[in-house]
Amino acid sequence: MLYSIKYNVKYANEDYKSPFSNSNSSVVTISGENTAKTFIKIIVEEGLHIQKNHYDKVVPMSPLTEEQEENVNNEKICHICDFRLDETSPILQRNIDLHTLAIQHYERLENAEKVNFHTQKLQISLDYFEDNKRMVYDHDHLTGEFRGVAHSICILNYRVPKFIPIFFHNLSGYDTHLFIKEIGEVFPERNIRIIANTEEKYISFSLLVRYDTGKVNLKGKPIYKTLQLHFIDSFRFLPASLDSLAKNLELD
Repeated sequence: MLYSIKYNVKYANEDYKSPFSNSNSSVVTISGENTAKTFIKIIVEEGLHIQKNHYDKVVPMSPLTEEQEENVNNEKICHICDFRLDETSPILQRNIDLHTLAIQHYERLENAEKVNFHTQKLQISLDYFEDNKRMVYDHDHLTGEFRGVAHSICILNYRVPKFIPIFFHNLSGYDTHLFIKEIGEVFPERNIRIIANTEEKYISFSLLVRYDTGKVNLKGKPIYKTLQLHFIDSFRFLPASLDSLAKNLELD
């Protein structure tokens, strides 16, 4: 049986790579027999390239321009949570509230171990309270571009995701069956995580691929990391056919 698969690699910050062939976008077309297996192998290669050349590298912040320097000196708002920098960020306040409620709950149950655990966690949040008000420069770790000033705790929670999303339209309805078997053959260790609706219909699935970073630890042993490719059904976000969605777009 013959299949034809086309995919496009999108990168928010800049062009991901040079155009293929005579196309004016990063689109690849695969056709022929064993297309699903070929697609899985190529997607893993793409994922490893993205992981090693972008996710695994932290680009230092670029020097601020004179205009940015002037704006920073007058900035009073965290660009991530939109709260004032001298106020408690909602993330930290949520942690304080949750641990306070947990302490009250376990005190009623006379569970001293849990009370002690949440008391320690609450103290950590309270100790972090003043430091959290400190203005911190935030930048994009993929490009080095300065994004704005923020609470320190907001920056810690504002990270590049640890997975690479791969969107299929109607993945759970049909396309999953093309790939699950092939993944098992290409990667016999079967490092697959599945969120299933039924035994035959999957909401999403993730493929975990262990790779050598090319670095060694203090004992001289190679350091390995895990690439996570997360396959998602875009139909669950946009419940209409691709034809219907395309008709909603402007001609250009």
